[in-house]
Order: sequence, then C-alpha cells, then structure tokens
Amino acid sequence: MGPMCLLLNDKTLPADSVMSLQLNTRAVAPSPIPSFSNRISELPQAQVDAIIRTKRKAREPKACYPCHTRKVKCDRNLPCDGCVKRDHADLCSYERPSKKRQIATAHAFAPAVVTSSATCNGGPAGSPRISPTDLQISAPGTTGKVMIPKEEWDTVCAKLKEMENMISALRMGLEQTESGQAVPSTIPSASSAGRSGDTFPDREGIHASNELGNGTVHLGSRSVLAYLLGRSGSSQEASQALLEGGILPKLGLDNESATYPFVDLWSTDTSTFDLGAVCAVLPDDDQCKMFIGRYCDISATIYPVIPDIEEFQKNLSTLLQNRALWGGLQPESSEVTDRPYGMSLAFVGLLFAALAAGCQSSDLPSKERELTSQVYVCCSYQFLRMTNFLSQPTLEAIQTLLIIGNVLSYNMNPGVSYVLLGMTLRMGLALGLHVESNRFPTAERYIRRRIWWSMAWQDSHFSLSYDRPSTMAFSQPDIPYHVTSQPGHRLYFETLSRIISLTLEILKGRMLSPHSQMGIPVIQAYRDELQKIMSDAAPHLRDPAHCLTPFDHIERLALKLHSSYVTSELCRPSLKNSESKDPSWVNMRKDCIAALARTIEAYTELYSFNSQAGRTWIGLQRAISSAFLLAVIGESKNDAHILQLLRRLESVIAERATSEGGLNASPPPTPPQAQPVPPASPPRDRHTALSK
Repeated sequence: MGPMCLLLNDKTLPADSVMSLQLNTRAVAPSPIPSFSNRISELPQAQVDAIIRTKRKAREPKACYPCHTRKVKCDRNLPCDGCVKRDHADLCSYERPSKKRQIATAHAFAPAVVTSSATCNGGPAGSPRISPTDLQISAPGTTGKVMIPKEEWDTVCAKLKEMENMISALRMGLEQTESGQAVPSTIPSASSAGRSGDTFPDREGIHASNELGNGTVHLGSRSVLAYLLGRSGSSQEASQALLEGGILPKLGLDNESATYPFVDLWSTDTSTFDLGAVCAVLPDDDQCKMFIGRYCDISATIYPVIPDIEEFQKNLSTLLQNRALWGGLQPESSEVTDRPYGMSLAFVGLLFAALAAGCQSSDLPSKERELTSQVYVCCSYQFLRMTNFLSQPTLEAIQTLLIIGNVLSYNMNPGVSYVLLGMTLRMGLALGLHVESNRFPTAERYIRRRIWWSMAWQDSHFSLSYDRPSTMAFSQPDIPYHVTSQPGHRLYFETLSRIISLTLEILKGRMLSPHSQMGIPVIQAYRDELQKIMSDAAPHLRDPAHCLTPFDHIERLALKLHSSYVTSELCRPSLKNSESKDPSWVNMRKDCIAALARTIEAYTELYSFNSQAGRTWIGLQRAISSAFLLAVIGESKNDAHILQLLRRLESVIAERATSEGGLNASPPPTPPQAQPVPPASPPRDRHTALSK
C-alpha cells in the first residue's frame, strides 16, 4: 500500500515500516505530499470534492444535450438532424448544463482555497500572498492552471461584467436598428461628439419627399442638407416641413420635371426605327458647327469626355461633306442604313449628344436651349438603341451616356442623371475599364483610362453631394497621364483626375467607417496631398498671369472651384466642433470657411469671364451649397468679405433669371416629323427659385 493510502486511511504503521518508507523515499525525488497531509484533512469535504471535480478529464460528448436526454441517435452536427426534425434546433448544444454548474462551483471555491491556504501558512485571512506549498496543491494533473489572488480575480470579474454589458447594449441596438426603431446609443464612438444637435440619426440620413412623384429622395448624414438641418436648431416637425417645402430644388439636388428624357419622337412602334426621320433632325452645317464649337470650347473644356476631340471634329467634317454630296440618306442601300452619311451609328449617336451639350452652351434663349437639347438627347438615345448598347456595350456608348447624363444635370434633372450613371458604370465594369490590361495597345489603354476617370468624375460628385456610396472607390486604373506629362506641368484633366482619386479615397474611408469621423491628422494628410496635386499642375492652372487663352482661364477657375470645395468637404467636421477650444479645430474651421468662400469666388469669376461656362450644373450646385453653409453658420455677420461674396452670387443668379427669362419670346423648335415632348408636370423656373 502506497503512502497516499496511508495518509487518507489514517493507518498506524510500525517503526520499522516507517523507517523502510523513509529509506525508499530518499532514493527518488522527495515528495511534498506528506508535508501538507494535515492541511488537506483540515479542509471541508465540499472544497475537497470541488477540487477533485476540477481535475476530471473532460470527455467529448457523443451527442448533443437534447439527443442525450431523449436517448436517441445524434449525427453530431450543429444543429443536428434530430433537433431540426423536432423543431428545436435552437436548443441543440453539446455543452451540458451540469458542466456549467460545476465550472461555476469551482470558480466559487477557488478564492476560498487560496484564503484557506494563506491562513494555514500563518498569514492573515484573505492575504493575496501564495506560498509554494499552495501552488503544489494544484500542481498534480493541472498543467497550465494558476491560482490568482482574490483581488485580481474580482478585477477580472468586473472587467468581464463590463464587457458583457457593452456586448448586450450593442446587440440590443443592432436588433432595434434592424427592426426600424431609432435607439439612442449608449456606447461612445468617434462620431458621437458634436452629434447631439443633429435632427436626424446618423444611420438614417434624410428622406426628402419627391415633389414630382410619390417616393422620396435619400441624402446621407454627411450631405450639406443634413448639416443645414442639423444646425438649424429647429424641431423634427419644422425640419420635415422645410424638406417638404422644396429645399432640394434650391440646392440643385432635385429633378425639375418628370418628363421621360428618351421619348420616341418619330413613331409609336417601338420595334422599328425610322433612321431617316432621326437623321433629318441634324441641324444645317452652320448651326451644327456652331453647337460643336461651343461644346469643344466650353463643355468639353470643363468636363472632357471624348478623348480625341480632334478626331471627332474630323469625322464631323466627313459626315457634313457626305451629306452635302449625297443630298440625304439612300434608304434602298442597306449599307447606308447601317452607316448614315458614311459614319457609324455609334458616332452619330455621340454627335447628337455633343450637339445637346453644345446647345446648352449657346446663346439661344433659355427655353429654346432646353427643348432643343432634349430633342437631341432623344435622337442620341435612339441611336444607342439601334446599336443594342445594353447587350453590346462599347466605349462610344459610354461616352454618349456620360454626355447625356451631364446634359440632364444641366437641365436640372440630376436625379435622372444619377440613375443613368449607375447603368453607365455597370457598362464600364463589364468592359473592364477599372483594371489595367496589356492586351490593349498603348493608345487604347490611354482612351480607356480617360473614359473611366470621366465616369469617376460624375460618380465622385454625386457621392459627395448626396452622401451615397461610390461604385468606383475600390478599384481604379492608372491616371491617364500624357506621354509628355511632368510634375509642375500636369494638364487640366490629369490634375482633375488626381483630385477625383483623392475624393474617392475619402469616400472609401467613409464607406468603411460610416459612423466615424476623421481625425485631424487624417484630414491634414489629405489636405497636404491636395496641395501637392495643385503644386504639380501646369502654371496656367495655378496663376492667372500664365493664362494665355480663354480655355486656360476656364480650366483654372474650374479647378479652383473643385479643389476648394473638396477642401471644405474635408474640413467640414470642424463646423460641428465649433464650440471646441482646441487650436487645431479652431484653425481648421477658419480654413473651412475660407475654402467655402473660394468656391463661391471661383464660380462668380467663372460666370463673369464666360456666362455660358457658368451654366455648369456641378459648379452651380457646389457654389450654392457653399453659400447655404456660410449663411447657416452666420459667418456673413462677422466677415464683410463673406457677405460681399454671398451678395455677388445672389446677383449672378438673379441676372441669369432676368436675362434668360426675357429671351423666351421665340417659339421652341419642333424637329421634322417629330412629335413635341409632352410635359409631365408644369416646369419650374429654376433661376427664380434659386434667387429666392
């Protein structure tokens, strides 16, 4: 019988047996067990039983608890087939309830064992000191387990309890959010500072009513409108009344009419195409050259979509020459049907889109410009249908759709343009414009990059204006640099593409962390990058003294407007932290106000230099948004320069409303064999609305 049996059974041995035992134990390592035999005997039986239970080797269960209880076969899945068939899959668990109770009991007795051991060693009750003997009690068969003081155990329990409360609050908030209920968050976040005054929850954003339909228009919590309503200090009812009162058209964010922009003006049979009737809408040579000239000088300068504008003009000259030689189309020739005037259907569709954009930059009366551009948009879309552009997307079709979308925005239908852009982006992704590929020649790779960044320009602006996710933020091709491009001499579109790339990075950060606010170091890093981009631009884009042509001035002012607006977008969190005394936030707020002022200044300068260039929707929308922000924060009361800028912008809009309203005496043109575009709703005078 071994020594443990002697101790536990409390046997009395003869002296020679004890001597023999001592001699045998010298031959091996001295055992510590006899030294604390009395201590174990002094422990209550409940504690000894608890220690023994903790040393049991856990056996892997052969069945889940419900199957084990019912004594049926279990396939050991989670949930198992038996629980699924019996409609209690949520109860399927391989952890026994009794096991949970044993673990809890062991934890409850662990501090008592430590306290009792310390007391037996002569220390005070509850002493955190643990002797080597105490550690030896739990040593056999308990590798990796360490006894800790009661104070540390209480601290760990308190932290675990705090974590449990946080997880419970998170789970409750998530469940209530998914069910559509607004729940105040009890967990602080990076964006919680400065959120208390917001009228609308950050997660929800704003749902403004659509004046031309039964639905709503959504704007995110970072949009200008959300900030305006949050800073107004008004109640929920007052803010909702403001939304229903038509503030979106004043910000240039709502459709002006619900007219379908691609009405078939030539036939009621959608299965046929009257090519001759559509081509007959082409204006005469002089007006055609005038519209295309305005497009190249103004529209394509501010928003270049067609990569090779010189080649486009050569093809136009060829088309006009063929039209003059042929005297019209020859319907009996199938080849002419596929190539009107010797040009492809894709080119003629692109030509009509450019005519629509050039018409908007012309000197025609306002209503005539609008209706004529609408007719050209319908013609362009008709040619897109002829090419089956959805089933067979091409680079020419994407260029056509981008110009059409820009025209719709000019006509104050940005909502339609935004939806159309979504389809255009999908076509670009289908063609793989977002990736680099060596299977294309160098010249074609350059064209593909140009078209992709032209799409990204509209996408980034809509995403900023409406605070909506960007489709193009996570995959980008290279910047379309010209072969002769160098730092300090970057061209307009190269510099604009770099600003767009920076904007997409900002949007990507917002999408990855939708409810957090950028810190000052991150904002400053973006601003430094933006400053570097502008310093790499060509001299005429930075200094008016180097502008030698009207195009140089238009490019410089457009770049100034967009770079200033992006700067204000970066610094706008400082407006929410206006009460902060931190010098960093104070300086950033000043920079934000200065950037908003530069945005308005750039637009008014652009309008003064070329009133047709001032019709650009993106420029006008950004200038008006900046003016609303400056008016809401009350900066015009303290800064005479800000007040002067706001009055200048007001006079520009009023001048546009007066001059263009007085030129609407001439009747709008109706294309040959065309039906007039039916207005679905009474038109609104956008210039009068903006001036108000």
